[in-house]
Amino acid sequence: DLKFFLDADLRVRAGRRGRDLSLAGTPIDEARVQEEVARRDARDAGRAHSPLRLAPDAIRIDSTHLGPEQVLQQMLDAVRQFIQQHKP
Repeated sequence: DLKFFLDADLRVRAGRRGRDLSLAGTPIDEARVQEEVARRDARDAGRAHSPLRLAPDAIRIDSTHLGPEQVLQQMLDAVRQFIQQHKP
């Protein structure tokens, strides 16, 4: 019954991706990682079937300045609010 759309600033997402690659032992070029993330975004948003976009009824969570625990907390808060509003 609830949909979430997780989003973050391109530079932040590219930084996160770069850290993941670096931790996996893959050498990175920060500018190239950002370009690749931007290209993936454009490809995902422009595809004919199931393009990546915010659904009108989705709850958008901007994780630019949030950690995983804070994102989870926002999601749990939304679920609790939904349950409270739809109690019989």
